[in-house]
Amino acid sequence: MTRWIRSLMTVTGPSVFVAVGYVMFFGTVDWRYSAIRNQGKVIALLAHARSVVDRDSIQSIVLGDKVALTPDRDQIAFGYVLTPHVRSTRFAIGARPVEPGKTGLFSYYLDEAGVVRFEMGEKQASATSRPSGRATAESR
Repeated sequence: MTRWIRSLMTVTGPSVFVAVGYVMFFGTVDWRYSAIRNQGKVIALLAHARSVVDRDSIQSIVLGDKVALTPDRDQIAFGYVLTPHVRSTRFAIGARPVEPGKTGLFSYYLDEAGVVRFEMGEKQASATSRPSGRATAESR
């Protein structure tokens, strides 16, 4: 053990040493933790998607307290580019990582039936992708 680590343990106690060691070790894989955390947040947004309809057309798609999409306009949330696909009163949403492998490991697609689908890597998820077992949108 190096001299500065011993002195750190003497001054602050072993719990701080463990915390410093954790940061030193996991700091090298921090991007992967961020990517996984982002994925969970995006899946939660997609699972709660609701449309706001005015005069037989969708005005916006509400994904949560702080995120809403407008038709034909991409938006970035939690390291993902969210792309709404709107047809009169029906919608689908594509979600792809801003930086594949860093901000997310999968791309997602919420289909018109409310099923969240996914693809691994840089491939775009679509209506024909595998359904995710983690989440589906509640009845619209």
